[in-house]
Amino acid sequence: MKLSSARQRDLEDISFLVAALGIEDPNEAVRIAEELYGVDDVAYSPVSREDAPIVALEAIEQAHQDES
Repeated sequence: MKLSSARQRDLEDISFLVAALGIEDPNEAVRIAEELYGVDDVAYSPVSREDAPIVALEAIEQAHQDES
């Protein structure tokens, strides 16, 4: 749900999750979110779906920075 909300304040949590799960591809994070919540979920609007890969990429980059 944090991925679909695309809020800046959730980026730290998403970064933790992608690091813990070893996710390196933003599309994998999006696929997992869609698998868990479905594309018809009210909270997962079309705009959220468009933004999700961008948010996931930011989170992955943040996770890499945190590892350094």
